[in-house]
Amino acid sequence: MTISCGQSTLEYTPEDLGKSFFPLSIGDYREYQIYQIQYELFGNHDTLEYFLKEHVADTFINQTGGITYRLNRYVRPEDSDSWEIDSIWTAIESSTNVVVHENNTPYVKMIFPVVDMKEWDGNAFNILEEELYRFEDVFKPFVVNGEAFGSTVRVIQEYNPDSIVMTDIRNEIYAENVGLIYKESFILHYCTENECLGMKIIEGGRVYIQELIGYGKE
Repeated sequence: MTISCGQSTLEYTPEDLGKSFFPLSIGDYREYQIYQIQYELFGNHDTLEYFLKEHVADTFINQTGGITYRLNRYVRPEDSDSWEIDSIWTAIESSTNVVVHENNTPYVKMIFPVVDMKEWDGNAFNILEEELYRFEDVFKPFVVNGEAFGSTVRVIQEYNPDSIVMTDIRNEIYAENVGLIYKESFILHYCTENECLGMKIIEGGRVYIQELIGYGKE
């Protein structure tokens, strides 16, 4: 990628842009352990633990002439069980961003170049309200399940720690040459009636944690 600035021209390699944080190549796979709590009314909740595998299965030319990557996603309840197909997502990487279609909804997961505190609208290509994502902890180390990754970046999707009405904390961490290694989402709605306001009584929502446990190429 070339960027002109006045009389000078700057040349950016994929590494300079930060594209190595979101590698896309046929055969790449990542496996995760998932921990999830789904909260319902009256304090009822369901706890799920399972395994997820994402595999870059194929590519095809899209309507704009670019390359779309097909991401096959598999799940299994135990690590000794066989993988079962769960869904198919797609990813499109351009010179400026990566857009992932999650269940047919496109999200701008990352922009380039990767710069600390840089912001963008994660919902720029869907009908949802604007939601500003930002980079933090660029090129910082991070440890997942005992494995240390020397260069990572955190994408803050939302940070609202309010415990009166609604907590909404969502972020994803990517490692260079690996991709997504950690994801957490805490979306909790609290009781706001006079008798329970401020008591942190959860009326609905979800806790979701996704941790990398394996990756490679097949």
